[in-house]
Amino acid sequence: MTLAGKITTEIGVHATAAKWFNLFAKQLHNVQNLAERVHGTKLHRGQDWHHPESIKQWTYVIDGKVTTCQESIESIDEANKTITYKLFNGDIDQHFKVFKFIFQAIDKNSGGAIIKWTIEYERVSEDVDPPYGYVEYLHKSTRDIDAHLLKAYSSLIIMTLAGKITTEIGVHATAAKWFNLFAKQLHHVQNLAERVHGTKLHRGQDWHHPESIKQWTYVIDGKVTTCQESIESVDEANKTITFKVFNGDIDHQFKVFKFIFQAIDKNSGGAIIKWTIEYERVSEDVDPPYGYIEYLHKSTRDIDAHLLKAYSSLIIMTLAGKITTEIGVHATAEKWFNLFAKQLHHVQNLAERVHGTKLHHGEDWHHPESIKHWTYVIDGKVTTCLESIESVDEANKTITFKVFDGDIDQHFKVFKIIFQAIDKNNGGAILKWTIEYERVSEEVDPPYGYVEYLHKFTRDIDAHLLKA
Repeated sequence: MTLAGKITTEIGVHATAAKWFNLFAKQLHNVQNLAERVHGTKLHRGQDWHHPESIKQWTYVIDGKVTTCQESIESIDEANKTITYKLFNGDIDQHFKVFKFIFQAIDKNSGGAIIKWTIEYERVSEDVDPPYGYVEYLHKSTRDIDAHLLKAYSSLIIMTLAGKITTEIGVHATAAKWFNLFAKQLHHVQNLAERVHGTKLHRGQDWHHPESIKQWTYVIDGKVTTCQESIESVDEANKTITFKVFNGDIDHQFKVFKFIFQAIDKNSGGAIIKWTIEYERVSEDVDPPYGYIEYLHKSTRDIDAHLLKAYSSLIIMTLAGKITTEIGVHATAEKWFNLFAKQLHHVQNLAERVHGTKLHHGEDWHHPESIKHWTYVIDGKVTTCLESIESVDEANKTITFKVFDGDIDQHFKVFKIIFQAIDKNNGGAILKWTIEYERVSEEVDPPYGYVEYLHKFTRDIDAHLLKA
């Protein structure tokens, strides 16, 4: 899963965009006096709070924990009332390689402004969650500051209850597959995402007709939640669908609640799934729907892991087939190719699910006539096979392995694993694994277990290659 991401939230305020921009562009030191969760800030380096080379030290509260970081201004765009801040050191560097706040103040025609906060980040590992807590922090701090900016008459107004939150998530499956799932096979989502407990048609016979209503049961913030949903619009050209969500637990807290789904192809393969939540709360006592950001992220990860399986099982297939998965890694394509082309015997020491391998025939591990014996774990079961190299394409860093005998021949007439390592422009690589197979009968499932195996196997090896 891609470690980089972006979260955007838009908050309606009553003070003007000019007042907001002036505060952050010329009076940043005053923020500590206006926002309850900011415990303090001071100049760490430099004498001008707003000079791009100055560094400020901040102490603030995230998820109930006192947190520290340093910050500097990367850029200011006065025309668009936009400021980009780089955050680093302190608690930030333990979790993120890159962390930026982008602030923008936008005037509203009806008075007041929209404060648009964007968090751009890159996590240090998969074990680190996206910075959901900062969305709540920014919302609370924005409310605090708005009250102070308007303190002369703040008691006479009510904070804008409408808002919008956007998150973008990198996935491995293509935009076409993602859009097809939500546009034509929505009823299958309940089988793919752990936090969706079930869904059924409440009204209508066609899951994708705009007048049909579906009933959903799912888990948000650890609580089983229910709602109804209908499709407001579908934009096939932009692979975008807008879902209206209402009734059940939603109506207790929101007058308006919409999910906007968009699947965007990436040049390097896979896609970006962009989720936008548009909402209007029933009162100031209701928090914005922060829990849905985590829910969408976790559900997107679940679906992406299963999408090949889900997609394949929904279509009529011949006995022959192909599954491809692409996995982002940190080690270079050259390191990966060198391992499989010249040091294949080391793989057993790097991947937990490989229990052992040995030469079965021949003396050179990489000669096309040599045969290796492998013992490994698929779907929790110890499995054996033989393998030989069919072809090596050094220019494209591609190797095709033929896999046969042992447990393979009981299920497949043909089984090949094609490995390709592709450099990424921003460092690291994409590993493209393709499984080409022909089943012995319809009773045999396609080799879905090998997709998970290759993901785990790749992650194990990548961790070792980075240490080397």
